[in-house]
Amino acid sequence: ISAMQNYDKTFATGQASIASVRGEVDALEKSSGSFLKAHPKATGDLARPDLRAMREKLAAAESALSANPSGAQSAAGAVASEVRRVQTALNEHAAGADQIAASESILKQLEARSQAGAASPDLVTAKQSLREAREAHELGASTWSSQLQSAKSALAHAERTISDAAA
Repeated sequence: ISAMQNYDKTFATGQASIASVRGEVDALEKSSGSFLKAHPKATGDLARPDLRAMREKLAAAESALSANPSGAQSAAGAVASEVRRVQTALNEHAAGADQIAASESILKQLEARSQAGAASPDLVTAKQSLREAREAHELGASTWSSQLQSAKSALAHAERTISDAAA
């Protein structure tokens, strides 16, 4: 009896997970639609997340639910992770332009310092990463955030190098 009860519980949990994630996909569709209206030229994953693939994975999980309820639940969890990643990136996108501009300002300040030559490789890396971050941000691609982090890392290293050269 306990094996059957366990199966029933896992089946019900899997069914609830799939329904919940389906709601998250629907909410993401609305969010990305609003984003696309605000950024009509955007072509990145924030403007056009692969909703069809997410829904197909959920449908496959639902089909597998009877035969493998824990596997179906795991598949639904993977879709949920992707939905949340894109949703979080959409939420963070609004502040992105200001974050990129702040780092561009730091870059200009560092480039103006008399010992800037000592940090030339880092400054070039930061400038390139910031350009890529701005382009990705404008396209609505979630990669803007990691490119900004690369720029910030290069700027921090450049700051240390310039300070050491000035000492």
